[in-house]
Amino acid sequence: MINGNSNYRIYQGMTHRGPVGSVGLARTFKYGNFQASAVKKVGKSKYYFVWIDGHKAGWLNQRAFLRNKISVVKKISLVNNTYYSFPTKDAINFATDLTGTVVNPNKVKAYQDEVLSNSASEHKITFTYGKAHAHTVVEVRGDAQEGVGVADKP
Repeated sequence: MINGNSNYRIYQGMTHRGPVGSVGLARTFKYGNFQASAVKKVGKSKYYFVWIDGHKAGWLNQRAFLRNKISVVKKISLVNNTYYSFPTKDAINFATDLTGTVVNPNKVKAYQDEVLSNSASEHKITFTYGKAHAHTVVEVRGDAQEGVGVADKP
């Protein structure tokens, strides 16, 4: 699960009425690795018992996680090379489903599987998973001799 930019609190315990005993804010652990081991529904809200970086943390509202999101590299630049094709799914940083759970990038649909780098061009690639979508631009530069050098030392 990926923590969003939120002010949601982490709670020590859960009752039938809701969470109790605030222990801190989820945004404090923005870059932490969140894992859920249990879920409880209270009214219309779902709370997950989360572990952060392998340590028990507490109960956290589901809305604290990024949901329906695909993060991709915005622009990719390739050298002109007749022997290489770029697999577009390599542009995906992460994708989450409607609950905020990270999904395998192979489950994300890319509207173009690869970009041939044999001629100068620009490709706009769209990625989708459920309601989530993202775009990246793959540019193949025109100079076929770019990066080619001659060794001047034995």
